[in-house]
Amino acid sequence: MKNIKKIQFKRFIREYEFLQEDLQDLKEIQSVINTEFNQAFSSMKDAIDQDDFRLAKLAKKAQKDAEDLLDEEEEDRDPMFKNLFRKIVVKCHPDRVTGSTEYVSQFREMYEDAIQANEDYDWAALIILAGKLEIELGEEYAEKVDEIEKSAKKLQEEMDRIKGSIAWQWYHADEGLKEPMLVAYRDHLLKMMMDVPTRKKILGLGHPRSGTGYTAAILSSWGLQVGHEIMQEDGIVAWPLAAETDNYIYLRDYEGSYEYDITIYCVRDPRQTIASIVYTEDERKESLSFRADHGKFEIKSNKVENAMASILAWDRLCSVKADFVFRVEDQARDLFEFLKPKYENLEWNESVVNTPQNTRNHDSWESLLEESKTVNLLLKKGINRYCRKYGYEKMF
Repeated sequence: MKNIKKIQFKRFIREYEFLQEDLQDLKEIQSVINTEFNQAFSSMKDAIDQDDFRLAKLAKKAQKDAEDLLDEEEEDRDPMFKNLFRKIVVKCHPDRVTGSTEYVSQFREMYEDAIQANEDYDWAALIILAGKLEIELGEEYAEKVDEIEKSAKKLQEEMDRIKGSIAWQWYHADEGLKEPMLVAYRDHLLKMMMDVPTRKKILGLGHPRSGTGYTAAILSSWGLQVGHEIMQEDGIVAWPLAAETDNYIYLRDYEGSYEYDITIYCVRDPRQTIASIVYTEDERKESLSFRADHGKFEIKSNKVENAMASILAWDRLCSVKADFVFRVEDQARDLFEFLKPKYENLEWNESVVNTPQNTRNHDSWESLLEESKTVNLLLKKGINRYCRKYGYEKMF
């Protein structure tokens, strides 16, 4: 087992280093793209002053950051990594390094990287810096594979944000689409500047067929006026809202802009969800296309592979927004206890908790086992990580 852990550790470090280099390349490309996009936007007819928009947006963000800071609890630092950070700082502190200007500059850069990695809880970056400084790592670090995975995931999410930006999409679009995209972006900025967001209590997210209808039903049964794919007085549960777009599918009367007190992310055993996605949800081509576009995955001929890629893509979008992750099979009481202190008028309703919602007849996961054998190995590993993350038995 120890040997396996060591191999996994080395693999994740190599993956992290690759992602780190790839992200740096993307940032350099992004800088050029942003310049071209801003020039094109500024030169278009009736362009708005982006500085006015940025100031309004920055003021709003500053207020939100101040509010978040009051509620923020610092993550516990692992003593092993505390110790590693100290060793790195001692070895590369600019005051302790002598030599040529270039030599001192290299160590200063590593020192600054270590400070940033420590602030970001980026343990993979600290381990790589330790390697560059020839600091010996004990075998116990190989047990921290999950921490390295977490660091790599943060890099991937940052890369996804870059590729999902309007400037990136504009630059890579066909020439005939670029002008309409600039117009749409201008209209979006105007709307953002003029709209005063409506405050709602609850936003519910999840993948299609993962229990969003059930989540809306139990919230309503406890006394919250929350609709499924329709906005009600207290909020909405709708899977499309995980995406950042002005063109949501399936939502009725979703107009204006909203802010929410609490975001709930519902998850369901992939064995149940995948079968339902393959046999029912993905029969609706607009649903699959929407998820592929916003989840940044390619639609394949293997339907099981599409479902798995979609679940993992939506997990990336939903998990970063969630205040509470709700496992629909057995965490209704936990969700109720989480909400009760915030909304005192809630009342527990056992009957709705035990009643399935929005069910559709279809074949089971077992009928897909043969097709699942040809699924991409990385997707299989991703689904296994998803299962481990949310407390389900691994699938492969």
